[in-house]
Amino acid sequence: MINKLISWITSARWHLSLIHCLVALPIQIITGFIFNFWVGAYVVVIFFYSRKLIECEDEAKTTPNQFHATVWTVGILPWTWEKAKMLDVIFPAISSYAIAYLFKG
Repeated sequence: MINKLISWITSARWHLSLIHCLVALPIQIITGFIFNFWVGAYVVVIFFYSRKLIECEDEAKTTPNQFHATVWTVGILPWTWEKAKMLDVIFPAISSYAIAYLFKG
């Protein structure tokens, strides 16, 4: 069963982006029960955006010991990212806001 799941995930890049929704679920549930499900959706977006921003900065480094401060301007705007990286943020955002809408209160 786990082999089928792994083969499905690796069969297309957007499948990997879709799995980010499962990672976002516990973040939103915990934050949603503590504060509000809308706050949980915001936390999910901030989490995945900051993760992709760090990935862009790491890719822009030219040497292993280079400081992040030298590449802060790289990847700030999401529309400068690759499509796959944008999907890694968009899919969890859509699912989190849908959950927040269902549990609005």
